[in-house]
Amino acid sequence: MTTAMLIAGLVSGCRQGGQQRHDGSGELAANWRKDPATTRQWLLEKAGNDKQRFMRAILESGHYDSWAVKTPGQLALAVLDFPAQAQPVHLQAIFEKWVATDADGAGSFIDDHLEPGPARDAAVTALVEGIRDERLAEAVAWARTISERGRMYSLLESLATH
Repeated sequence: MTTAMLIAGLVSGCRQGGQQRHDGSGELAANWRKDPATTRQWLLEKAGNDKQRFMRAILESGHYDSWAVKTPGQLALAVLDFPAQAQPVHLQAIFEKWVATDADGAGSFIDDHLEPGPARDAAVTALVEGIRDERLAEAVAWARTISERGRMYSLLESLATH
């Protein structure tokens, strides 16, 4: 099944026998609201466990931004099934929104699910930027966990001159 077919099956409504079938996008969103973990796994299987196709299906679903706000942990878990090179930018975007509403939950997710590397560094950077004004000491502690030394020192310097 091509990516276009997968996405078309997920997001398009079609008429069959004069009756409207469920809009795949609406059904996907409804299922995500009820049980995001199961829906995420179902979608990954529908994509043939192809990380690129899975990523496109999530991004083109029309619900990515709302999921980043309403279910950031589940969307972040989904991003971990994206191709490795795409994970940092998406995690950073999710964590920028997540930290604004639940910095402690975002930090717990980092500790529980992210291994050292570019994806974790992106999430930590968003966390540090989000808490620097209210919780500077904690921001410094998080910044020290960044694995890429240049990025860590740059962030620590920005915190020191903040």
